[in-house]
Amino acid sequence: MVASYDDSDDMATDYFSYPPILAHGIMMIVCWGYLLPAAALYARYYRDASNRLAVHAGSQVFSTMVVLLAGAFVLFNEVNCKRQHRFWGYTILALVVLQMLGGGSHFFSLQSLSSNPKLHRLRPIARRVHGSMGVLLMLLGFINIPQGISHVYTLVDAMA
Repeated sequence: MVASYDDSDDMATDYFSYPPILAHGIMMIVCWGYLLPAAALYARYYRDASNRLAVHAGSQVFSTMVVLLAGAFVLFNEVNCKRQHRFWGYTILALVVLQMLGGGSHFFSLQSLSSNPKLHRLRPIARRVHGSMGVLLMLLGFINIPQGISHVYTLVDAMA
């Protein structure tokens, strides 16, 4: 049975019995609520740490892979969700891919600064764009988490 707003009174039971949805929710809350902000804060406030870039990049890449996996759990299923949660989810997913590509290019431009002095002028711009995009993604992620949670509680309320 497909869980949606048009189903009978057993919507919540069907929704919670669909393991990829539960895994999606848990993985997204852990990533957007803890891992991604922690890695961003580490990069922002521990600038003197010698391993700052490695910790930030490693944590962000791991968390991004988890986000992409959790997104894949719900991209191709038959469970309907609220339009806003789905729209922001797709938007965030696209921006996460762009952010990861931007972070990778920023990292490789830092590695090649000595060989190409023209890249030195672009470094502050790349840093600003990468940081601003990260803040935007954090805000969108924080906004989308309650939308997903309200979707679950809407289904539970429908059962009562």
